[in-house]
Amino acid sequence: MLSEKNKSIKFAYELVDHMSKSAEDRRVYEAREAAQHMEATALEGSYKQGFAEGETIGREEGREEGREEIVRVALSKGMQLDVIAEITGISLARIQEIQENPKNKENHGK
Repeated sequence: MLSEKNKSIKFAYELVDHMSKSAEDRRVYEAREAAQHMEATALEGSYKQGFAEGETIGREEGREEGREEIVRVALSKGMQLDVIAEITGISLARIQEIQENPKNKENHGK
């Protein structure tokens, strides 16, 4: 059918169909359309919020990995643990964990 190939014609058919309905049917249709629009808007907002939160978490994890890499380098240069803690803001306990297993890049701060 032509309406399946052309969006404008399909829209026109839908508009004619909508306008030929009774006032009550149009009201119900419009209410359903409004509800679907509100749901789509809410989903889009949730998606954007989730994306932003994920981006924030990813950045923080990246910063933490960077600080831990600084700890590894500082340890390899023989720096004192308390100085490393002061510089990086990482706890002495975590620095000691890294010192015991310098190859482990797993984030234990979670």
